[in-house]
Amino acid sequence: MQKCARCKIDILGNKKCCPLCGGKLSGVPEEDPFPMVPRRKLRRTTFIRINAFLLVIFEAVMITIAVSMGRLLPWMPLAMLAGVAVFADIISLLYFRNNIMKLTVNQIYVGMAVCFVVDWFTSFHGWSVVWVLPSCFAFCMIWILFIGVILKYHPRDIMMYLLLNFVLSLGQIFFLRRNMNLFPYPVYISIAFETVVMAGVLIFRGRMFRDMTERFFNV
Repeated sequence: MQKCARCKIDILGNKKCCPLCGGKLSGVPEEDPFPMVPRRKLRRTTFIRINAFLLVIFEAVMITIAVSMGRLLPWMPLAMLAGVAVFADIISLLYFRNNIMKLTVNQIYVGMAVCFVVDWFTSFHGWSVVWVLPSCFAFCMIWILFIGVILKYHPRDIMMYLLLNFVLSLGQIFFLRRNMNLFPYPVYISIAFETVVMAGVLIFRGRMFRDMTERFFNV
């Protein structure tokens, strides 16, 4: 019989770790009293193909309705975009479910893209580039630091996410140059905050940051 020294309990069957604390077990494992019934698992690729097929059907229905009516209804582009966004979320959940950092950061980026497209298809009032993008990029910077420290990510991985977010955030300058953002102060504050964070990384982790960039660009 197996025993857990931490929980002071006896465990029947053959377990790899304690079901309560997840610690190591001592003793001799026994034959599992409850036989395992094999269950058919839906393969990940099959699940993705099913969802991709459903997405194609949905988009085809939207296009068919638009062609038959001779015009796009106002809600159709948003509905088609929502279908693509849901599919992208499913892909992210499947491939990055074991990496909370990558999953949540991708979700933030998908959300920003959806907000921008919605703004674009609703006469573009500019709220996405004025408020959503700056606040999301700044929040993403804070989230990367927070979740990286809490889950004890390697500093090199944290710096990679920070650098990627900073580079993408600089893309907001494009909207300023094209006069698509008529209230630029949130962008200035966001980029200034991210610049301070990156400056701190360079000051306190300069050597590691240099090694990371050299390895990434194969210098």
